[in-house]
Formats: sequence, C-alpha cells, structure tokens
Amino acid sequence: MLSGIIPLRLYNFSSLYLFNVALNQLQGSLPPTLGNALPRLDYLWLSSNHFEGPIPASLGNATRIVNIDFSNNSFRGQVPSNLGRLQGLYYLNLGENQLEASDANGWEFLDSLTNCSFLQKLGLQINLFGGRLPKSITNLSIELQILDIGGNHISGNIPSGIENLFNLYALGFESNLFTGNIPADIGKLQKLQLLCLYDNNLTGILPSSLGNLTQLNKFYLYSNAFEGPIPSSLGNLRHLADLDLSINSLSGSIPKEIFNLSFLSSYVDFSDNYLIGELPLDVGSMTNLRALILSGNKLSGDIPGTLGNCEVLENLFVDNNFLQGTIPPSLSDIKALQDLDLSHNNLSGPIPEMLANLHFLAYLNLSFNHLDGAVPTKGIFNNATAISLLGNDGLCGGSLNIQMVEVARSVSAASKFTGSGGAVVALCHDGPDQAKLPEEACEEPGFVIQQAIIVPPALNDEDLKTLSS
Repeated sequence: MLSGIIPLRLYNFSSLYLFNVALNQLQGSLPPTLGNALPRLDYLWLSSNHFEGPIPASLGNATRIVNIDFSNNSFRGQVPSNLGRLQGLYYLNLGENQLEASDANGWEFLDSLTNCSFLQKLGLQINLFGGRLPKSITNLSIELQILDIGGNHISGNIPSGIENLFNLYALGFESNLFTGNIPADIGKLQKLQLLCLYDNNLTGILPSSLGNLTQLNKFYLYSNAFEGPIPSSLGNLRHLADLDLSINSLSGSIPKEIFNLSFLSSYVDFSDNYLIGELPLDVGSMTNLRALILSGNKLSGDIPGTLGNCEVLENLFVDNNFLQGTIPPSLSDIKALQDLDLSHNNLSGPIPEMLANLHFLAYLNLSFNHLDGAVPTKGIFNNATAISLLGNDGLCGGSLNIQMVEVARSVSAASKFTGSGGAVVALCHDGPDQAKLPEEACEEPGFVIQQAIIVPPALNDEDLKTLSS
C-alpha cells in the first residue's frame, strides 16, 4: 500500500493514458496543471485515499478522459465548471468528499455536464452540496444509468422532468432535504431497478404511477411524511425484493396485492405508520420473504395462520398494534424464525407449546397481551434473557422467572435480517441503525457498495449486473 505525497514528476508523463492509485494511503493536493500535463489521459482513478484541496480546473483540458473516480477522499471546494469539455466522459464519481454548491453558485458544473452525451454514471453522494438542484439535471445524457446524489443537503422539490433520464436503473436522492411530492411522471422511468428517496421531508400521497416501475427491485421511501393509502398498483412490481415504507404517515389498509408479490425475498417494512385493517390470508403467499415488519400501526383482527407458509421468514414484528385472537400454532412451522415480537396487542389464549421447537429463535416478546395458561418450559422458554412475557397476568408456571422482565431486542432483531444468498444492493448511505449495513468491498473503481437489508447504501457495476441478470 502506497502512502505519502505523489512526487510532482509523476504528473509529467505526457504519454500516460491510465493513472490508477486507488485504494492507498496517499495524501496531498493535485497540481493545478494536472489536466495540461497529462493530455493523453483516459482513466484517472484516485479513489479511497486522503487527497485534499480543490479539483484542478485544468482537468477540463484533458479532453480524452472518459473515466474519473475521485471518491472517498477529502477534496473540497466547488467542482470545476468546465468538465463539460470532456465530451467522451462516461463515468464520473466524486462521492464521499467535501465538495460544495449552493443556490448562489457551485452547480455550474452540472450545467456543463449536459455536454457529456455519453455519461452513464454520475456519483455526487455524501458531499456538502446544498441548495436546489438546477433544472439542468433533467437534461443530462439520456445514456445515464446511475444517478446518486444521496447524503447531501439538497433542498427543494424533486425536479420535474426527471423522467427524461429514461435509461436510469438506479436513482438515489436519499438523506437530503427534499420537500414536496414525488412527481407522477417518475413512473416513466420504466428501467428503474433501484429507487432510494428515504430520509427526506417528502410529503403528499404516493402516486399510483409507481406501479409502472415494473423492473423495480429495491424500493426505499422510509423516514418521510407521506400520507394517504399505499397504492394497490405496487402489486404490479413483480420483481420487487425489498420494500420499505416505514416511518411515514400512511393510512388505510395494506393492499392485498402486495402480499401476492411472491418474488419479495428480503424484507417488507411498513412500521410506524397509521395502517388499519386485518392482515389478509394472502400474507402466506410471501413464501420467500425473510423479514416482515408491521410494528407501530393500528392493525386489527387475528394473526393469519397462513403465516406458517412463510417457512424462510427470519424476523416477524407485528408489535404495537390491535391484533386479537390467539397465537396461531402454525407459527411453529416457520423453522427459520429468529426474532418474533407480538407484544403490545390484544392477543389471548395460551402460548403454543410448539414455539419451543423453533431452534433458531433467539428473541421472543409476547409482553402486554392477555395471554393465559401455563408457560412452556422447553426451547427458548429456558432462556430468561431472550424472552419477555411481562403484562400477561393470566400466565402461570414456566421453568424461569421470566414474566417480569422485558428484554431488549436481540442483535439480530436490531439488524432485522442478516441476509444470506444473492447480492442485495442499495443506494442508501447513512440511514438509521448502521448495524444493519454489513459492508462489502469493491473490486473495481465504482460507487460505494454495501450489502443492505433494511437500508440500504450506494452501488457498483458488478452488483448492478447481478441486479439486472
């Protein structure tokens, strides 16, 4: 691994076409004459070092450059406004630096990039960009496939005209200060596979046109202020694996069409909304789902026995609702279950003995219901640190004094789902509970990659190939 400052003479090889010092410990600033001294340069990869200072304006003079990766450094100041001179540029990643822009100035480079008609990937994530996005963002190359501006301080509305970028398959606007509605025309981005709008101040109802994004695989809208019903058109998203609408003000019942999305293989999170109604029997159709989180709503009725069909489900959270009836014995058919929280409902009757046969169950919270009868004595019921039965006055017996302890959720519950199997990609960066985001290294210059279950983090070419295969 290289460290220290690059000698100036190395920037003077005028015949150089590839400059790659990524993934080192190099520091210092780039020479102001960089673009003039390397006129034949095609590839400039400086990612994951400790470079600082401004990006030289002379970079716009190296007109042969097609691929620039400055991500994960400490570059600061404004992005040069002449990058549009790099008309062959197809890849530009400036993510994870300290670059700036505001309403007053600093966005001129985006206007300039509209001249880069081959641009496919643009990463501006995790910087200090602020103000409103200029309208020119909707006039970027129609070849653009990845647009990531998450993790900044950008305000205002999502620009109308974003549908002009009809070849996008990954769009990340998460963790900013966006307000207003989701434009209805976003449904025209029919190649979109990954959409991250979480952690903003977006409002209004979810447009039914979202159901036109039929290639969508990862969909994250959590931590906004959306209201109104969940559109039933989301049932058209037959390729959906992750769906997170949590921490909003959504109301109405959950459309049964969503429970028929058998491709859902990672997680569904509708927690902390105002959803009402009963869980339909169709919930048992999600046989590939690994995590179902419906906590903190106003759901009522019985827990469907068909949940027992979800045999690979690892995490089930339906706490803090108004569910009633008995705990269905069929939950013991979910052999992969690790975390089960039914607390703070109106459940009654005995605890099914068969729950003791769930050998992977590490967290069980049945507290604050109206359960009665004898507490089972085997399996997890022998572990006082993994179970809470507090607030069920009708319970008796048991091998441990566990009724009076309300335990915290286990590590696996906090992470909701560890995830195994194929790659799961997300554009998200700094959502809540970073324990949820196991990191995965990138093997080539590219966007930040993370294997994300609940929130997902940026993306790279290899994972996107996997996503689209």
